[in-house]
Amino acid sequence: MKKPIKVTGFGSRQPVQLPPEKDDTTEATPSIEEQLVQVILQHYVPANSVNEADAQKTSTELMDEMESVVEPEKNVLYIAMKDAGFKLHYTGESFVWLLKLRQ
Repeated sequence: MKKPIKVTGFGSRQPVQLPPEKDDTTEATPSIEEQLVQVILQHYVPANSVNEADAQKTSTELMDEMESVVEPEKNVLYIAMKDAGFKLHYTGESFVWLLKLRQ
């Protein structure tokens, strides 16, 4: 009686582990910058001009005011603020966000 041939090494079949399928129903976790903008929107709305603004604050001042423990990347925060409709204004010394207090 012949012994069965056992294939090992390169020619052997190993089970293939596929990556788990992504669930389209779950939402991506918002970044720290997006979360910070959501907190800012609870207190302020975008102002269209310097005359309309109740406050003018730098990105750093906003992060300090919102007690952000993680410093977001400035360029990503800039994009998130612009996407939320906020406008920058140059005061001659620094760039500030034009803010209106939420009523």
